[in-house]
Amino acid sequence: IDLPFALPTIVAGLVLLALYGPSGPVGINVAYTRIAVVLALLFVTLPFVVRAVQPVLMGLEREAEEAAESLGAKPWTIFRRIILPALRPAMLAGVGLAFGRAVGEFGSIVLISGNLPYKTEVASVLVYGQIESGNTNGAAAVSVLLLFVSFLGNSAGSSVIRVVDPEDGSVIIDSRYTQPGGGQLGQPADMTFRGVVADMGSVGQMSADSESVAYS
Repeated sequence: IDLPFALPTIVAGLVLLALYGPSGPVGINVAYTRIAVVLALLFVTLPFVVRAVQPVLMGLEREAEEAAESLGAKPWTIFRRIILPALRPAMLAGVGLAFGRAVGEFGSIVLISGNLPYKTEVASVLVYGQIESGNTNGAAAVSVLLLFVSFLGNSAGSSVIRVVDPEDGSVIIDSRYTQPGGGQLGQPADMTFRGVVADMGSVGQMSADSESVAYS
């Protein structure tokens, strides 16, 4: 998963063009299409999402899931009510970082996109073209716009996300929380993980530290 970080982006674009180009061994030709742009951007930005979500996923405790399963919750309910709320802040943060990286990506898409106007033209390649043609003012204007859009994406991804218990007003999940010694994004703010675990309208609250289940 760290390969896109170590591999020069221009090399990544060349490899993608060799694999998915007109004479690629895969047999799929997506060169100079929007699919090629999306493919290149996914290759260079996916590690940001994985690095943000993986530590949180590995740090989730099994007690809440096991308690929900013992109460009859189905796998989809466990994922939707217990796992997903804990992962959501990390996922949003990773997507924000990936979006900020994708906005200014140049190397991996300059070859495979073709830079076709109104089809596969990318802003970063447009800036390069404006500089080559001597229009530095236009290149600077587009660069400032890209900087602003990237800043908005990163701000949205790293914004504070709080999940509050509607009954007592306590904070269930706070994206600002970090454990002593370097915890992970999105862990329960009070080290207590509560999840709605019951089906057909019955609701349960679970606490990992008290190991108690009370129905409301």
